[in-house]
Amino acid sequence: MSIFIDDDDNSTDTKKFMDYAKLSTVKYFNRGAYGIGYRVTINDLTKSKYNILSLNNTEQSINCGQLFVKLVPIFDNDNSDEVHDLIHDILDMGATTSKDFLNEIRIQTDVYKKTNTNLEAVCPPIVYSNIVNNTENTSRAQNLLSVMIKQMPNDENKLFLERMKRLYEGNNELKLGIIAMSFAENYDTLLNVLENTNNVAQKIMYHYLAVYELLRLYDVGYMHGDYHTQNILINTNYKYNNLEPLYMGRVLIIDYGLAFKNKHTTNNINNTPSVKLHIMAQEKQPQTRENAYSWWSYKWLIDFLHTEPEMNNNYDILKDSITNFQEQMILKINENYPGIITRIRSINESTNRGSVLRGGRAIVSNPLLLNEHPTTILKNEKMSNIKEPYTLSLNNTNNKSLSNIEFVQIFNPQNMNMNEIVDKYENTLQEGIVMLNNETKLGGNKFANRKSRAKSKSRAKSKSRAKSKSRAKSKSRAKSKSRAKCMYNSMSNT
Repeated sequence: MSIFIDDDDNSTDTKKFMDYAKLSTVKYFNRGAYGIGYRVTINDLTKSKYNILSLNNTEQSINCGQLFVKLVPIFDNDNSDEVHDLIHDILDMGATTSKDFLNEIRIQTDVYKKTNTNLEAVCPPIVYSNIVNNTENTSRAQNLLSVMIKQMPNDENKLFLERMKRLYEGNNELKLGIIAMSFAENYDTLLNVLENTNNVAQKIMYHYLAVYELLRLYDVGYMHGDYHTQNILINTNYKYNNLEPLYMGRVLIIDYGLAFKNKHTTNNINNTPSVKLHIMAQEKQPQTRENAYSWWSYKWLIDFLHTEPEMNNNYDILKDSITNFQEQMILKINENYPGIITRIRSINESTNRGSVLRGGRAIVSNPLLLNEHPTTILKNEKMSNIKEPYTLSLNNTNNKSLSNIEFVQIFNPQNMNMNEIVDKYENTLQEGIVMLNNETKLGGNKFANRKSRAKSKSRAKSKSRAKSKSRAKSKSRAKSKSRAKCMYNSMSNT
């Protein structure tokens, strides 16, 4: 993960990402009010230069055969209503400031490292991130959009990116934020999985897996802030516990643009899971002032709490089963690949993580609200339609031991050189984090002056922008919008 702002960039990690994109098929995944996501699948797995490791591995997942790439319009002049309106009119989304975008990257990096002790982090690892320029002479933003357009099928989603590229051609003040993260096969949104699952017990289990990860996030000091079911990904074929095969699955949580510090972690260490979830449901996101009682996209959490009287007991069984399975896997890894876990935990505890939040800097500044109605085109074609049982019935099966054959099938079925993989995995994680430590390009007067100049105005606007897709329509704003449309029409005709 690296940050380069307004510099021509021939760096290794940028070239690596561009080479990956040029060799991939790009498909739309989902969108929010301030960004759009794509599934980028490399066509030749041997050409991938990224390597990621977890407890469940395939050659495809280790070599990062897929990435989730999030594109975010970046605009730092909050005084320009005309450009903000233009972005909204053309893309139907808002722009994000560089500072807010970088906060999202810092938080996801911190969450990954803090929760990756047993190679099962709450979120995917970021393998590349950047803010690319859009200067008149050499626009890396337009270049990237051109590459992605070329790799997409001819459909309405390709037309959207072409429209986005024309917007950048007409306004060189815009920059493009990129976050690329590991996105293993078989993951889909919780929304899609629930819609395509008939078995009630499985549906309930998928909710348990979701709240399990939200509670892990809670315990390391964060509230997610935007936990609708499009930001929760699930792989229903993932071996994550020692429960019956009916209850397989693994959840990852993405999109940390609205995440904020959890002020309740030290209140009472004896709080039960249900109490923590009630706190989570009631806690208002600091900028949007929304919670599960005011924003329908988060209401699933309240419904879950109201319909699961045995929530604490079932959660404890699930947690014990996951913990037992991980302990057995780690024991086998230490036996078969000595030193690997120690190395990975050393990476997690490196000083890089400390620098993510160094200097007492605020975790989130003016975060923006994602679209309350995100859409997706993915469907899980292999979803189980098991009819029995109809109710969730978890039994503690921690005495089940893991055989050597099972371990190999889960951790290294292709018999890959794991010591070599860990070397590459460490490089994938560390390359950009070193650059994140050195934020000289984010300091100085450029950002300090902007913060001072726009502070009061951005605070006044953040809540209204977050709650509504359209900005307030006063007479002066209407004139700006009219000028913006004329600008775009002129741009399209040239």
